[in-house]
Amino acid sequence: MRNRTTSAVVWALLLLILSQVAAFAIDDPSYELSPWPYGAIAWVGGLPDDTQTMSAILTQAVEDVFTLWELPVPSPMAGWADPASNESAWKTGKTTGVIPQVIKKNPATNRIWRLNPLIWEEIETYPILFIAFPTRTLLAQAFGSTTTGGVWMRGGAALAGSAVWYQSITGVPLSITAPITDGMLTIWHEFGHWMTYLVCSREDAPTDSSLPLLLREGIAEYTESYFVGLSERKTYAAAWAKENALLLELDVYNTYRIGASLVAYLVETHGPTEFLASLSAWAENPEDQIARIEPGWRAWLGIVPPRQRIQRIR
Repeated sequence: MRNRTTSAVVWALLLLILSQVAAFAIDDPSYELSPWPYGAIAWVGGLPDDTQTMSAILTQAVEDVFTLWELPVPSPMAGWADPASNESAWKTGKTTGVIPQVIKKNPATNRIWRLNPLIWEEIETYPILFIAFPTRTLLAQAFGSTTTGGVWMRGGAALAGSAVWYQSITGVPLSITAPITDGMLTIWHEFGHWMTYLVCSREDAPTDSSLPLLLREGIAEYTESYFVGLSERKTYAAAWAKENALLLELDVYNTYRIGASLVAYLVETHGPTEFLASLSAWAENPEDQIARIEPGWRAWLGIVPPRQRIQRIR
């Protein structure tokens, strides 16, 4: 999940797409689907004029994220350009040894699509439903929140306070929600969560939800920050660590920013592959991991622990 109180960097291309979305009432729950190589895009409020452009942007973002982490990109879903129709019913889940994801085409109709499984590292997994909101205002109404900028969801879990119609869209195995007005930062962030989920599945490790929030959000924040520069994260962490000890549970603001610096340190010193291989250890005993890496993290930031600094002053 990604929390923001202001919009992130807005790309001109995405603004162009946004400007082409037809106006609709703020409480309009309708959406239309368009095919996507990794699943489908649900356009809340209706299709923009150029769905192919946005599909290409999202596809490139997937490639960006997996390449950054030195991982193979998931294989496009078989038959992705022509999703199969199915009977008039809502259903999701596993049948006959495969993993289908069945979603409605529009709440006003009974038309639904059956999406084929994705294959990654010889693992059969659910495709992604990417829910694109044309405005932050409508997204906030659906979420019941004014601060959430994007959400990565597994299973049919609903967000507390979210509108019923939004919960119906998210009642699929894997989904990502983002306001298009936030540009690429939120998209890279949420794809970072998806990548983490797949790595944990591949390693037969505890699920990504078993990782401490500091690391889980740190991975996603590192992923998005990498493409625009990590220096601000390191500078902030160095100033923060002069007065604070590294803990697993921090306030929301520092969970993201300190988490990003922590992941940046681990990736720089160990490499992406070795770091990802350590996720099982982080899930099983995060306290030991924090204690083990804190001295090296502080040295990387160019500071000493608060206790040592006080002793030297005395």
